[in-house]
Amino acid sequence: MEKRTTVGSFLVLCACVLLFTGCGGKKSSSIKDLSSDYRDVNSFADDSSADEGFGEAAFSEKLKKKIAEALKPVYFEYDSYRLTSDAIRQLGNVVRLLQEEKKLRIIILGHCDERGSSEYNIGLGELRAMVIREYLATYGIKNIRIETMSFGREMPAQRSCHSEKCHALNRRGEFKVIAK
Repeated sequence: MEKRTTVGSFLVLCACVLLFTGCGGKKSSSIKDLSSDYRDVNSFADDSSADEGFGEAAFSEKLKKKIAEALKPVYFEYDSYRLTSDAIRQLGNVVRLLQEEKKLRIIILGHCDERGSSEYNIGLGELRAMVIREYLATYGIKNIRIETMSFGREMPAQRSCHSEKCHALNRRGEFKVIAK
């Protein structure tokens, strides 16, 4: 009985410490909050913000087109982060762009279909983003130019999937330009 009371007291103490210390008053950001930091490279909305050092609006039309053509999603098989031959072909376009445009920085966003737990899919999405980054590094693209993030199943390209074709569109690695 005494051991159970001690464990219960310890848990209450831990809960109180977490409640009163918090995270230093810093507001945590959700995946949705983070996704708003990275604009879609294909939208190229006019950006009149003078505070930012980078905005897609600063790209020439030629570079916008080049980016849109090169940074298409890479797709994965079910429950896998292995690069397929189609994915490797698509990554060739990404490599060429990053070798030609040495100042571009990108983020690779790993995505999964809706099957599996959220925790599992976050991990799988991260592995997908990391394998793409490692592949790009084999062609001399420095890791400092590439960030990764996993959305798991939280941002599907196709919602309410009931077919393998639909699920396949959600198992992807996407690219966004984050700096030039």
